[in-house]
Amino acid sequence: MNDSRCTSAALLPEASKGGLYLSASHRVFRVQRASPPSRCDVTFIDCFHWSSGASKKHPTRRYHNTMLAATSAPRLDPKRRNVLDSRKRQFAKPAFAEQTYPHRLNFYNVPPTGDISLEEFEEWGIARLKVLGELEACHFRNRSPAETEEYMKPVIDKHLRLSSNMSRSSDMEMERKRDHYSHWTLRLAFSGTKDLRERFARLETQLFKLRLQQDDTRERKEFIESLPMAWEVVGEDEKRMYMDELKAATRCGRDDEEAWFKVDWEKVPELVERRQVLLKRGSAFVHVREQMSIVTNEFARNLETGLELAARFLPRMDEDNRLAPILHHLSQSFVAPDAGYSEASSIGDISTPTAASIDGLSQHFPLCMQNLHKTLRANNHLKHFGRLQYTLFLKGIGLSLQESPPSGGQTHGCPYRTYSPDNLIGLLQSVGVNDRTLLRDVRDDVSNGKTRYHIACNRVFEHAHKAQLKKVKDENLWPASELDTILHPNTYFKRSFLLKNLGKVQSGDIGVDGPTQMKTDD
Repeated sequence: MNDSRCTSAALLPEASKGGLYLSASHRVFRVQRASPPSRCDVTFIDCFHWSSGASKKHPTRRYHNTMLAATSAPRLDPKRRNVLDSRKRQFAKPAFAEQTYPHRLNFYNVPPTGDISLEEFEEWGIARLKVLGELEACHFRNRSPAETEEYMKPVIDKHLRLSSNMSRSSDMEMERKRDHYSHWTLRLAFSGTKDLRERFARLETQLFKLRLQQDDTRERKEFIESLPMAWEVVGEDEKRMYMDELKAATRCGRDDEEAWFKVDWEKVPELVERRQVLLKRGSAFVHVREQMSIVTNEFARNLETGLELAARFLPRMDEDNRLAPILHHLSQSFVAPDAGYSEASSIGDISTPTAASIDGLSQHFPLCMQNLHKTLRANNHLKHFGRLQYTLFLKGIGLSLQESPPSGGQTHGCPYRTYSPDNLIGLLQSVGVNDRTLLRDVRDDVSNGKTRYHIACNRVFEHAHKAQLKKVKDENLWPASELDTILHPNTYFKRSFLLKNLGKVQSGDIGVDGPTQMKTDD
């Protein structure tokens, strides 16, 4: 069996030299046994299908189209064998080589063909998912483009940094490889339903546009020139012929560059609708300032086409019992972001919470934990899962293991997810949230099939800490990375605690049982 091809079977134990091949979509992943055996490598490769009537020793191969790419490849003769002369094998060009990335930006037209580990496959996808989640949160919070750009810069630098060619960074190739592979990982994960495809395409397009705007002018020009775009620069003769009409139609000012290009008018329907182009013989004369808009629209169209192709072949992914769970987890996290406990959410380095101080600290609890705390105080009892959730939360904020278990109705889980909209509004009002605009926005986040539970929770947090958040931002007291979207109850608690005690935390005036009264001079 050739070591560069695969089968549609989930496992092929007779693979030569320890190779293990798994199929996935209409491109498959090659999982290669390595030394030590605990590590596996994943490769995005073209799919060869083994005919059902062929023997294991001499299978007949049938070539399928390239994975998710919009262009189709010609079929190979079923009787043609891909045999490489053993004398030439040593000098043959590898079928699946690492790709090079001459530009910072990527249209993602070509799937990756190198090897990555299963851990990288998942970790890179999660990192990109965090960036897309924050970008979506900016939209739901009605941030302006300028505010979104400012907010997203540290988030992108943290999770999905892309260095320019001028930076000469030693990590530049790895950053671009991570960006390339993580995009295709999420493209697989989010092609399953129409809603996921639309959300993914919208957010990826926003991310691409944000990066395009931030790119160096020269590098952006080189990247755009490398794209197979169907446009033509307007020559000097045409400029002189239509100059007055061009300036009037495209609203070219005195200080604007006098440069235009021609493109099929169907490629720029939004500019035609706004009457910002000159139409001549089926061509639209577009000012150069609109070039980025056209590139962004073309990116969105290509991505939507690729996602549609991916959806048609996604059922084959079920054959792969290694990758399917990872992709399923990523798609579920896109609906409701996943979060894990982190020691950074404890306030043990600032204060030492005890069981006696929990009532006072409960003002900083998120709604889910306030609900559990109220139920425990009212009934002196929590059912199993509620008790487990509350215990982990108390341990997370810094209580000792002995004090974490509570001393006593099923109230565990996220109220934004599990409560009906009417019951949720009632619960919020019972803990003092009465702002009508806020309650309306929260209801909209969780009604009519919407699943923006984490956004609703963050709305409540931001309303409760409006003054403190303004002070932190105006005085630049915290880095922007400390103000990202809250995804965990312990993060909610610690941030609330720090905000409500800004001056005391800075001066070190936090006591053993929580905030102490500020001392005054006698």
